[in-house]
Amino acid sequence: MRWSNIFAIVAAVLSVAAVLAFGSGAVMAGGTQADAVVKAAQAGLQSWLDALPVDELNLYGFASTDELGIAQLGDPIEIVTMTPDDLKAASDSNADKLSPRALAQWYVPIIVDGRYRALLSVDRTGGAWEVVGLSAAQLARELEQVTQQLPAEASRDGLSGLEAPKLLRIFQARADLLYVKASQGEYLVPLQSARLALKVTQEEWLTPASAVPRLQTAVESALANEAAP
Repeated sequence: MRWSNIFAIVAAVLSVAAVLAFGSGAVMAGGTQADAVVKAAQAGLQSWLDALPVDELNLYGFASTDELGIAQLGDPIEIVTMTPDDLKAASDSNADKLSPRALAQWYVPIIVDGRYRALLSVDRTGGAWEVVGLSAAQLARELEQVTQQLPAEASRDGLSGLEAPKLLRIFQARADLLYVKASQGEYLVPLQSARLALKVTQEEWLTPASAVPRLQTAVESALANEAAP
C-alpha cells in the first residue's frame, strides 16, 4: 500500500478538542464542537485503556497497569490539512495567510504524572463524535515538548495573542507542523516529520511564505516517486 494511502487511513483515526491556555491571548478551539469532542473523549477513554494488551503497554507509552488508573486527558488539538492544490495556490500567490481544511478529527493527549503518554483520537462518525483510536506515543511526546515551549518562544519573538495551535498534516509529504496564529501573523512550526521533509535542521518558526514552497516541493517529489514505475 502506498504511503499516501496509509497516511489517509491513519488520519481517519485521529481527533479531540478544546483550548490550549497560552495566557490572555488564548481562545477556545472550535467552541461548541470542541465541547462535544471533549465529551466523547471523556466517555471513551476508560474503555480504550481497558482494551490495551497488558504485555504491550510500553508500545502505547505506559509503564504499567497502575498508570492506566490515573490517566487523565490533556489539552486537545485539532487536525487540519492542505491539499496539493491548496499549497500550489498559496505558493503562487506568496500568501502570508493560510486556509487549512478541517478534517473533523482531533487528538487529545493522555497524561500520566504530568507527561503525555499517548494520543486519543476522536472522529465524527454518522454525525456524532466518538473515540476511534489510541496510539502515537512518539508524536504525543513531541507535541508535549513543542506546545509547552510555544508561549516562551512566542514571547521571546515578540508575538502575542496566540490562538490554540492546530496540527497541520500534509499527507503526501508525510509531514506534521503546528499551525500557530498570533496577532502579528501566522506561523508554522515543523515537527520531526516535517523537518525531515523540508530539510530543516532544527525546530523553528516559519512564515507561510517561507514554508509553503518547501512543502509544495516535498509533495511534488513524493507524488513523482509514487508515479515512477
